[in-house]
Amino acid sequence: TYDYVDESGRLLSQTVRRFPKKFCQRRPATPLDPPDRIARDPDGREWVYSLKGADDKPIRRVLYRLPEVVAGVEGGRSVFVVEGEKDADAVAALGVVATTSPQGAGKWEDGFAAPLATAARIVVCPDNDPPPAKAKDKGYPGQRHVADVVRSLLKAGVAPDRIRVVEFPGCKDASDWIAGGGTKEA
Repeated sequence: TYDYVDESGRLLSQTVRRFPKKFCQRRPATPLDPPDRIARDPDGREWVYSLKGADDKPIRRVLYRLPEVVAGVEGGRSVFVVEGEKDADAVAALGVVATTSPQGAGKWEDGFAAPLATAARIVVCPDNDPPPAKAKDKGYPGQRHVADVVRSLLKAGVAPDRIRVVEFPGCKDASDWIAGGGTKEA
């Protein structure tokens, strides 16, 4: 599970990865949720498998590792935006600030740019995806995602010289690059 928390660390939602590579989203249940929407974990915690609140309105969606992102930006550090929680955790383990948007490529929202707007530098790292399955889909998914992120950052007022796009040639993604010996310095 990957926790999505607000600036103060309060749990808003989780991404749950199931074998081999299926993902679902859930949020903590509230007293206002109908009992038929609530699922209980063996540990007794209650969840609703939805990103909508009890009122059926979307809950607040935030960047993964948001408190670390906010602290890093305030500390003048660069922030790496990767595709997926596994990659964000792998990059963060190198000692840098890393994040991703919930639900992966194609799900970036303009509001995600706000906490990054004053970062010293924003490094956007696409996955090295295969070509799209359908001819009507233009471009590679990782490249389309990076373009969405960069457009959003520019729209939020980030100067172009503070944005870098870094690819991992010969690797599927940041995790594969790190597993192959990639370092913070490299």
